[in-house]
Amino acid sequence: MKLVGYEFKKMLRGRYIPVLLAVLMAIMGALSFVRATEVKKERQNTELMITVYEDYLSSPEDITNYLKEIEAFEEEQSRLFLDAVLSGNEESYEPVKKTWKYTASTSANAEKALLYEVISAKIENEDYINSIEKVIETNERKLLGYEANGIAKDSFLYGYTEYTISVYKNFLKKQITPDFEYTYGWQDYFEYSEGNILPFLGIIVVVSAIFLGDKSCGFYFVMSVQKNGRGKSIKAKIILSVLLSIVISILFSLISFGVFHGVLGMSNHKNAVQALESFRFVPYELTIFEYFCLFVFFKALVLSFFSGAVAVLSSFLNNYAAVYFLSSGLVGANIFIYAYNDLNNTGFLKVNNLFSLYGVNGLFSRVRAYDVFGCVWDNLAIIIPALVLIFGMFVFGIYLSYHSKSSARTYNFKLPVCFEKILKRNHKKKRYVGSVNVFNYEAYKMFSSVWIIIAAAMCMLGCL
Repeated sequence: MKLVGYEFKKMLRGRYIPVLLAVLMAIMGALSFVRATEVKKERQNTELMITVYEDYLSSPEDITNYLKEIEAFEEEQSRLFLDAVLSGNEESYEPVKKTWKYTASTSANAEKALLYEVISAKIENEDYINSIEKVIETNERKLLGYEANGIAKDSFLYGYTEYTISVYKNFLKKQITPDFEYTYGWQDYFEYSEGNILPFLGIIVVVSAIFLGDKSCGFYFVMSVQKNGRGKSIKAKIILSVLLSIVISILFSLISFGVFHGVLGMSNHKNAVQALESFRFVPYELTIFEYFCLFVFFKALVLSFFSGAVAVLSSFLNNYAAVYFLSSGLVGANIFIYAYNDLNNTGFLKVNNLFSLYGVNGLFSRVRAYDVFGCVWDNLAIIIPALVLIFGMFVFGIYLSYHSKSSARTYNFKLPVCFEKILKRNHKKKRYVGSVNVFNYEAYKMFSSVWIIIAAAMCMLGCL
């Protein structure tokens, strides 16, 4: 742990890192505030909705009778207006204005719409078990259709449908019914994604500083020949990267949560997550708070995985610009896959790219499974081991880069001769001193490694 603390102190020597993280967190808070404010304007007053729900729970008959009273008033007003039209007094007719119990509007439609919303929510709540049974029945009819069309029982389509039925049947045995109450805040927080790119940018800056700091100050060559230089120091860097990824993920999650809680408030966290409209068909027994814990955990897991990718790039390269460029390209490729509408919404890459995984909801909102060696595997059973395995490969690559005999050269292999001559010729012509000359020199350093070109090509292929 002493070496981890020492690596942390070395990273903080670059004073721009805490400042940049603070700026990114401030942007996250601002974006969250803008989104929460927009949601608040679109929704009904929270206190009003809570009052109506409580009144309905305490006395459903009173609400039903009140609704009938509104409908009778509307019918009376329609009859009076029709009489005025038939008698030729349409212009002098003035509708009766009445102050209603809940809404500030004098319109009966607004009051009636509010009551209908509450009553329909109650009906949906009581019908929750039936809605799950309908999902099972729909998939059972699909199986009959597959058999009629000659689709083999050992096909993935048939197996996936059978798996969906079995998952929801097991879920149905638990007899979970969400409590009837007005839910607010939680769903908007879980679905908020506008600031999700910011933690990735923070990881790029932090992890590259951890692994490139020794190279930039010339200490890398000294460290590589020390007793702990190629073992314990690398281990400390990896541990620090993962710890900081977890901390950064939690901080960003709590910032957005604090903003949404402050602006919108949060309903009862002990209710089942199925009480939230977008999570109605989640096939797991989870409370809202338990889902919140999973939500934060998976965000930390994805950022830790991404820190491994940045660490590998930083280990094989000795240029901040190159690491920033390639890491940002990796993030950009995943955002492209996430946002590209022509891709199958249930496809593996669409659901399991880094940006979708960081959003978490797609992992739990419904049953997802894929074909693995002819068997139907749940998506969670695939993606979690895959992330761990690939992260292990990242760690192996990091150790390989530091233990390789050629590591002292940091893999700065030369470009083909024709490109090398062009670059050298440009350097000879531009003898003046200025910012453009410095920029050219940095560009020359960045693109003088074949590893950068290979990685850039891989990023482009990922985008395609």
